[in-house]
Amino acid sequence: MPKKISILTGALLGGVLTLPLMALSYLGSTLADLPFFPAFIFAFLRDTAPGEVVPRTVQVMSSIITGLNLGRVDTVAKTAEEIISLTIVVVIGLVVGAIAFAIFNAALSRRADALAGLILGAVLGLVMVLIQGNFPRLILTGAIFTAVWTFALFILYGLALSYIYNTLRFRITEAAPAAAAATANVESLGRRQFLIRVGTGAAVVTAVGAGVGALLSRTDEAVEVASASNACP
Repeated sequence: MPKKISILTGALLGGVLTLPLMALSYLGSTLADLPFFPAFIFAFLRDTAPGEVVPRTVQVMSSIITGLNLGRVDTVAKTAEEIISLTIVVVIGLVVGAIAFAIFNAALSRRADALAGLILGAVLGLVMVLIQGNFPRLILTGAIFTAVWTFALFILYGLALSYIYNTLRFRITEAAPAAAAATANVESLGRRQFLIRVGTGAAVVTAVGAGVGALLSRTDEAVEVASASNACP
């Protein structure tokens, strides 16, 4: 039987894959006013977390940013919230990855790339849609379109995580022969080589999504400023 993949590996991959996931969500928010899901998770935890955990965390982060002169005073709180929301998503990804790999180890005895990923993504997408439903005023593109977009994002995340697991466990031998390692197909790649490719791909998608999203956001801000200036007498 193929060797099971460690839960730690699953946690790391789950966290890493949240980065391109957030970048794509950010790109969608700048292109079509689709919801940026980390902001909804932050708002949900802010409203439901016991005590003053989230506000105090924001206050501490704001103090750090102010002390290091990393932002203007009037935007420090917003910056702190953004950093915390992104961090929360990565932490959730670590937990999801660990749990997913534990379940895959126990439930899968042969390759099941699509099925396992679809189930995982659908569950995560449903949870996210329910969270977004608590903030209807923040939904700018309609509930149905927003739900479709959210499910698509998280199903993509689930499929990616499942594909990586199945590749590591069922398609790659623990120690490929030197001759086979020189071939270009995934079956002959070592696990380390494959994980490097996964990390590189995640980094590229993250950089492109975040970069294009930031560029579009700045363009929109410039247009708004120009419009406001032209409107002034």
